[in-house]
Amino acid sequence: MMPITVAVIQCPTLPADDPDARLTALVAPAAVRGARLVALPGRHGLNVAGYLDACRHVAGKFSIALITGSYLSENYLEAAAIGPDGAVIGRQRQTHLGSWERERGLFAGDSLDVFPTSIGRVGLLLGEDIRYPEVARILALQGAEVLVHLAATPAPFLEEAWLAQLWREVQANQTFGLQSCLVGDGHIGRSAVLAPVEMTPGDTGVLERAAMTKGVELLVASLDFDARAAIIAAYPILSYLNTDLYLRELLPAYEGGA
Repeated sequence: MMPITVAVIQCPTLPADDPDARLTALVAPAAVRGARLVALPGRHGLNVAGYLDACRHVAGKFSIALITGSYLSENYLEAAAIGPDGAVIGRQRQTHLGSWERERGLFAGDSLDVFPTSIGRVGLLLGEDIRYPEVARILALQGAEVLVHLAATPAPFLEEAWLAQLWREVQANQTFGLQSCLVGDGHIGRSAVLAPVEMTPGDTGVLERAAMTKGVELLVASLDFDARAAIIAAYPILSYLNTDLYLRELLPAYEGGA
């Protein structure tokens, strides 16, 4: 299998006026560089009526798969995976709430799904979901090959916190990772394309990473699925889970926890 080119866009919330043209301007450079899937950041479509329709149109225009930024849908934060034909493959709601969501009376989603995109099986983690390792592990056990984190993180930027987000989950679950960060209006981040450390230069786990924590950036990288398969064959971490222990201990621990 040939490596597949993907892209991550780091940018502010999309302005409400002329979303189609603004999305086109964001996505076009990624398409020109051969990206077959493009990921947008958390809360990107928050203020835009018709955001999902605009994303569908742009995906179809460039014949690429698109992971939308998150947007409001019936008091939930939601994002969608869109195919190269502009059709919605699936939608994912944020399953954990932070203070921002609680202050606005939003609800938590109650399901997790993996979507069969044109580049592989993709699982979405919206905002606060990245703080809970259970989310990424469930998606990985459902067969996710690529985890996408739609991030909207308040300043300041901390390297240690960044490593405890998608980077940690990619290493723990042997997936690829796309982290697309919202910037501006008090938000910071360093978007990245991630992979298991064994297949990255210097064993960093990073294929591409934003140079800035505040500016607009486009990251483009190739995902080598054959190299990932070889790593999993050498040490299939999800096959070595102690499920009997988890079944016996986890539920009581959750029920008795804080």
